[in-house]
Amino acid sequence: MTQQPEKIEQGGGDGISAHIEQGKGYRVQAGDTRKSIAIRAYHNTNKWKSIEEANKKELESFHNRPLPAGIVLHIPDQGGGDGISAH
Repeated sequence: MTQQPEKIEQGGGDGISAHIEQGKGYRVQAGDTRKSIAIRAYHNTNKWKSIEEANKKELESFHNRPLPAGIVLHIPDQGGGDGISAH
């Protein structure tokens, strides 16, 4: 059985427009920031740290620098977007 490629969402480039689905890949658009991606995925700017942690390898050379357009980030599933997971 072959593994299906991860769906990659494209942003609107304005940093705030479309919702980003959790558990998917997201291609960074010009103007996106860690916090703008977090607010669109989780409705919480503080969740940018979850995105950073899940993408350590991709982001290691961009510490304290703007995100480059075109890289694909994994948006971790946080249990419905509110950061609370059912047990």
